[in-house]
Amino acid sequence: MTASRPNGALFGISHIQGLATAYQGVADYRSHPVEIPPWSRGEFSTEQGCKLSFVVGWWDRRHIGDWPTISGDGIIHFPQGLVNLSKYIPVNMPVFFQLSSIDAYAGDELINFGPYDIGPKWDFSIDGAPAAIGRCPVRKSDVDKLIQQAIKNVMASCVACKALLPGARLYYVFPPPPVEPEQYIIDMAKAAAPRHISYLERYELLLQYGVRPFAIRQKLITLANDQLKQQLRQFSIDYVDPPAECLLASGALDTAYAQDMHHGNEHYNKAMVNKIVGVLQSISAESIRS
Repeated sequence: MTASRPNGALFGISHIQGLATAYQGVADYRSHPVEIPPWSRGEFSTEQGCKLSFVVGWWDRRHIGDWPTISGDGIIHFPQGLVNLSKYIPVNMPVFFQLSSIDAYAGDELINFGPYDIGPKWDFSIDGAPAAIGRCPVRKSDVDKLIQQAIKNVMASCVACKALLPGARLYYVFPPPPVEPEQYIIDMAKAAAPRHISYLERYELLLQYGVRPFAIRQKLITLANDQLKQQLRQFSIDYVDPPAECLLASGALDTAYAQDMHHGNEHYNKAMVNKIVGVLQSISAESIRS
């Protein structure tokens, strides 16, 4: 692959921003105050000599607009700010993106409360993972409907990228799953609490309700991933899964690769960049053969 122009582009928020940050000499940003920085643009080269351009930042509704959504009639809505950002993506190249992620990865999904978390606590069965004894079984079809709602606006952001970058080969970058240890989650929430009011509120809820059992979180993640992948295929959008070497046998993010309860650290981000480089190398090999 030539380094005269970028081989691919990164476009997105925190999980994508971390990929660029890993190559900007910032090893640990947990102690940084939470602010809404301007979106940044630039390029970096990997150890393999692959060049990636990036347009990354935090979602700021004041300057960018509301999140992409799907209305009741199936129409995708996205803000002008997203249109402006997409103009900085080089044309006709693979784009690895994520503008929104499934709720199961977010901090709120770790909390042991929700539409079915009443006494007795809920659970559901999937192949190879029956509902736990002592919990109230709910129908998987009802959980599927819950997840459909959770991923609806995630899919809206993916379709928005498809519309904004019509000449690009798109890859949705799946974020890492949450970590497994409940005490680690509580400790991370406690450490983050002073940085932002939303983190403080999350920590207080975790103390009040506890952490949702990992077995349930893992089943929710599996179902959400499967649903999102099916929908991505309908729009000819590919995806990149988390690096296998960063996960435990349970499917949880290994804390050695964790920045917090659901973000990867510098080692995780570099492992993900290596996967992206592998995809670009495969694309390059395909073009040579054709």
